[in-house]
Amino acid sequence: MQPVIEDGPFGFKNVNVEGQAEQSDSLLNFVKELAHLRRERIEIGGGLCNVLACGSEHVLAHHYKSEHAPLVLLHNLTDRPQRIDLSLPAGVKSLDDLFGGETPSLNGGRLTMELEPYGLRWLGRRR
Repeated sequence: MQPVIEDGPFGFKNVNVEGQAEQSDSLLNFVKELAHLRRERIEIGGGLCNVLACGSEHVLAHHYKSEHAPLVLLHNLTDRPQRIDLSLPAGVKSLDDLFGGETPSLNGGRLTMELEPYGLRWLGRRR
């Protein structure tokens, strides 16, 4: 049985479900949103997945191609910002940030942006 953390910044009085549920930017609410998007995006389970070269060995970039909509997922796996520059798959003309962040600008079929440490972006078309 795991001991309950009582003191310090991660003690149960500071970090708990009730408190996390009330904070829109909490880890709990982020994971809930991530799970919702995962269930909503049938491309992830039913589309063809390809890894994309993005100019950084520290970023996992992959694309789900399906009849529904393109989906590009970017994951910075380091504690440092990473600059990415990738050529978008054929037919991808626009992408929205599915977490509600700033929509990246596309220039001539390329996506260039910076990902924050351990940052991620799920880019696709809003439904």
